[in-house]
Amino acid sequence: MSFTIDRNTSAITMHKGDTGAYWVTLTRSSGEPFAAGDVALYTVKQGSTVKISREYALDDDEGAGNGRFLIAFHNSDTDTWSPGAYNTEIRVALNPIRNGKVYMIVIPAERSGGATPITAEINDEACIAYVTDDTGTAVLEYTTAWSENPTLYGITVTGTPVSGDVITVSWDKNGDGSVKDGDTIRTIPGSKSTITIQDVLREV
Repeated sequence: MSFTIDRNTSAITMHKGDTGAYWVTLTRSSGEPFAAGDVALYTVKQGSTVKISREYALDDDEGAGNGRFLIAFHNSDTDTWSPGAYNTEIRVALNPIRNGKVYMIVIPAERSGGATPITAEINDEACIAYVTDDTGTAVLEYTTAWSENPTLYGITVTGTPVSGDVITVSWDKNGDGSVKDGDTIRTIPGSKSTITIQDVLREV
């Protein structure tokens, strides 16, 4: 078995089911370090079919170094792939926005006398269990009481609400947590390459 990578082109050649890994180090042109939440998105496609889709944290969360991550292949990744060429790509997402199941925005009204605005936390599972539509948005407004009880949506409000406080909840029961947008979504120059899968030769 063999697993080789061309350091100039990032092209990989391997037999079906081979294992191997290589380090990738990315740096920002501004010189600033990557922040918490910034990720590298690594994909392998055969035509339009995604064969591998992985995320790697770029903020040194595992001690590898800021912007450095290990791309590894396991036997199960390619053992069933047909021989041929597959396209790879690395993109970077800065401050990514995800296709999550639940989003909540708290907009406190202005308060006099330095009063502390409300805050809120939401239990995603409780919200999804309560709502009936697959997707939707609910706007909870406070006057002398909440237009709807926040606890129905799994929301716990901390502090004393005042007239004008608003909590907006959006949900998507099919949300998978994948990155859908962000401050920057960029393909890394030179990161598009190929994986060439060779068949396994067996002696009989």
